[in-house]
Amino acid sequence: MEPIELLVVLAGVLTAGFLAWFFFGPKQARRAELVGGVQEVHVTVKGGYSPDLIRVREGVPVRLVFDRQESGDCTSRVVFPDFAASKTLPAFGTATLELTPDRAGRFDFACGMNMIHGSLIVEPADGSSPTDDRPHETARAVGVGPTTDRPLATEQAEFRVSGMSCASCVVNIESVLGELPGVDRVDVSFGTERATVEFDPGQITPAELQAAVADAGYRLVPRPAPGSVDTEDREAAERRAEIRDLSRRVAIGAVLSAPVVFAVMAMDLFGATWVPEFMMNRWFQLALITPVMLYTGWPIHRTGWLTLRHRTADMNSLITIGTIAAFGYSLLVTLAPSLVPEDVREVYFEAVGVIMGGIDPAA
Repeated sequence: MEPIELLVVLAGVLTAGFLAWFFFGPKQARRAELVGGVQEVHVTVKGGYSPDLIRVREGVPVRLVFDRQESGDCTSRVVFPDFAASKTLPAFGTATLELTPDRAGRFDFACGMNMIHGSLIVEPADGSSPTDDRPHETARAVGVGPTTDRPLATEQAEFRVSGMSCASCVVNIESVLGELPGVDRVDVSFGTERATVEFDPGQITPAELQAAVADAGYRLVPRPAPGSVDTEDREAAERRAEIRDLSRRVAIGAVLSAPVVFAVMAMDLFGATWVPEFMMNRWFQLALITPVMLYTGWPIHRTGWLTLRHRTADMNSLITIGTIAAFGYSLLVTLAPSLVPEDVREVYFEAVGVIMGGIDPAA
């Protein structure tokens, strides 16, 4: 075996070992600080929970202060199924969840979509080690909010909801409004983008309802009176603007990727000799795919790397790693082909275009 081959094998083994430790190795738990008789810990929410492993004492109240530094649906709510506790987390804001762990063990918590996870390790009150440090079986993480008696509503307000991108947003909005004092009933429709709220005007106002939902990353727009000129036309215009904003990256990626994908597929699959030579030129393909990689793929790369930073992975991470590998290798072959063996000097710009050009970054 040549020295260079031995070096490559060694590098591969070390990389595999590092990745195994990174994703599956033990993580250090953060111990909550005792403040005024309450165990308190601050958790940053950005692509995951930091820390995502929290150690507390049984029977002592716990105050978790979540600092959410992102928007989107995934991390808009945190749920502790074993303790029947949950909290809506406003985008780029803080929220506090308090609970009292009544038993020792390890209990998982997750976002409302059950994609981002963390664990709460509860040590026995006598100071011994937990008898069961394994995750407990929990129900699927869904919105589980506290129930309280509400006064009878004397008024009803209707709103158009802006910012709902999936059915789970309905649960988030209803939970936010349902926890407010004076709110008796909330009915949110994803299909019609409407919200109907029954409330006691002596305890809360429509403006306060709008402010609470705005803190959660959505927008309530009071519906105009019947016959008003400011009706469906304005609502439709706002919705079209939202759709255009979410679709722009994909459209640009698809247009730029199409020539590269078409040329490569025609040559490789059908041996088409009529494909113009410039379309197979590496510099031409690099010029078209670079905006796709950096602009269309930016939301995916950002989420993917944030997830990896928390020593976990999701579909965004997989796409990020794959496209960066394909684009990086192709860039090396284009800029410095002499550094790559002659028989493997292939570029994979079309693969990046297919993956990024067909993915909605707002999904």
